[in-house]
Amino acid sequence: MSKSKQDMDVEEFEANLETDDEYVARPRRRQKTKKKLLLKKTTDAKVVVKVNKFGVHSGDGWTELANYIGVLTRDTMCILYDDWRKVPEDVKENMWNHILKLFALTPRSRKQVMSTMGVCLRNFRWSLRNDFIFQHQNDLKMLRLPPAEYKHIPTDEWREFVIKSFKAEFKAKSEKGKKMRKKNKYNHRLGSTGYAGLLERLEKELGPDVKQIDRADTWLLGRKKKDGGYDDEVKEIAEKIVSVTDFKVHHALF
Repeated sequence: MSKSKQDMDVEEFEANLETDDEYVARPRRRQKTKKKLLLKKTTDAKVVVKVNKFGVHSGDGWTELANYIGVLTRDTMCILYDDWRKVPEDVKENMWNHILKLFALTPRSRKQVMSTMGVCLRNFRWSLRNDFIFQHQNDLKMLRLPPAEYKHIPTDEWREFVIKSFKAEFKAKSEKGKKMRKKNKYNHRLGSTGYAGLLERLEKELGPDVKQIDRADTWLLGRKKKDGGYDDEVKEIAEKIVSVTDFKVHHALF
């Protein structure tokens, strides 16, 4: 079976890697702004991260922590880890201990922090491929060095990441992921705050009535569009939920 042009290009890229450290000319993207929080952490007191009565992190403290996790992950984690479960436990423990120096958390918070870190790493890898690598797939010389915004990525690590991104194994895994996402017809619209933010908002709006909110209600609210409607896939289920929802709570929410 003959090799595709892309396979041959990758082989050429891999065989002719140069060792110079000069960045080739390419548009520089706006570098993500690091929070002031990162610059004054050595002197400030720990940021308190609250847990609401629903057992989830919320409030400004969690927002600061989530932002910090994003920056920390981009700046320190190896981009070759393509599965968070494969990241060595000692690496995870070091990250957790670092965060504990800056944020007031309980051991029960570790699971959510690690989960958030895994999502950030996955999103960062996707961004590197989508915003940089695949945009230059017809000119692989542009990919000899990491983007100017991320000079901290070791050159060898970056080049291996580029090569893996064009391998048949990655393409197969990517296609499998796309098919799985298509099967999920009921994606929520809650953004970065997730259900934690939704539950906190409901608590403020409903007061004592929030106790009447069940999982069906939150599922429905999480998929409600800005115009008050629902996607066709959700509409049928939404109608069933609304038909059995307590009128007082339904009136307050919908």
